[in-house]
Amino acid sequence: MSRGDDRSQHIRELQRALRGLALDIDMLDEAVAARLGVTRSDARGLGILVNQEPMAVGELAAAVGLTYPAASALIDRMERTGYVTRTAQPSDKRRILVQTTERARREADAIFADLIAAFVRLAGGYTDAELELLTRFIAANRAILRTQATRIRSEASRQSPGHVAQAGPSDGTHITAQD
Repeated sequence: MSRGDDRSQHIRELQRALRGLALDIDMLDEAVAARLGVTRSDARGLGILVNQEPMAVGELAAAVGLTYPAASALIDRMERTGYVTRTAQPSDKRRILVQTTERARREADAIFADLIAAFVRLAGGYTDAELELLTRFIAANRAILRTQATRIRSEASRQSPGHVAQAGPSDGTHITAQD
């Protein structure tokens, strides 16, 4: 086998591994949503807020890939479950900020503690240079996923105007209006 054939084979194996990773992340997302007793879209929004709070409603809508009204409904549901609160921005009382509650942060910590510990153990087996390479590779793949999600959404809206396909650009996963 030539060097080119080896490289092609490695790339195919990497593509398969990434598809498998995406499926595994999808299953984890589903399990987390079920554990929290929320929809997957709500869990996605909560996950974004835990990492980037506080956020304005419009910012959350863009991060989750929802329209403003759909994001507002998502926030309503999460507020009823006690996972988020809304407050007026101190410098502009018209702007509403959404942030997670202590309850949401405690539950997220409990859910992800084992995963984080396993990740830290796994990362411990790599050099700093390897971790930097992996970080760059993942960041580049996330950019590709966001670009492709935008392209696919655009194509879907042109092909079927009644169907609203949306994507969660912050995590590369996808949702549709049915979620």
